[in-house]
Amino acid sequence: MKIFKFFLLFLHLLVLPNISFGNDFNVVDFFNKIDTMHAEFTQKNKDVSSSSIIQGSGQIFLEKPNKLFWEMQEPYKKTMVIDGSTMIFYDEDLNQALISDYIEDNNSSWVNLFLKGKHSNDAMLIKEQTLIDDQYYVSFMIDDFRDQYKSVIFVFQNERLNKVKLEDLHSQIIEIEFTMLEINATITETLFNYTVPQSADVIDQRRE
Repeated sequence: MKIFKFFLLFLHLLVLPNISFGNDFNVVDFFNKIDTMHAEFTQKNKDVSSSSIIQGSGQIFLEKPNKLFWEMQEPYKKTMVIDGSTMIFYDEDLNQALISDYIEDNNSSWVNLFLKGKHSNDAMLIKEQTLIDDQYYVSFMIDDFRDQYKSVIFVFQNERLNKVKLEDLHSQIIEIEFTMLEINATITETLFNYTVPQSADVIDQRRE
């Protein structure tokens, strides 16, 4: 269950920022124009002293409304799929699947906000913005994340989301860098029709 909790932390990464950086670039407009998204990512977890670093990689697919395919390929293979109101988390090493209600269990997550559709500007989301070289660092009002994080920072470069940096309540740093980002590319619908392996131990927590 520790891995599942870690993924739920990941789900809170991408609350939609709302701000203009100049040159006609607006972060909310950027997200609102996205109907589908595919990206590869690398993820690093660092402890307080940075003496211990866990690094992983994978890919993510999004489609509005309410569809997500997230796959961690290294160092352990784990898959998260959201299709409508159902969320499936499968740990290949444990051969265990957890099925739950997505909307009810994650109504404050970034995925719920992102996959709903259009969003209007809301300056109350932005805490601070900083331009360093050619990168924009945007931190957020963290009231919605106070039980998870000390800070939530997005890094944009060339009008694209480049990186997300989190500091959790234990001062662990989680850094996710996106590469090969494709916006509004064609995504095969069957990708979200995920079937749990028959041999898996299934824990179904969906409400009747």
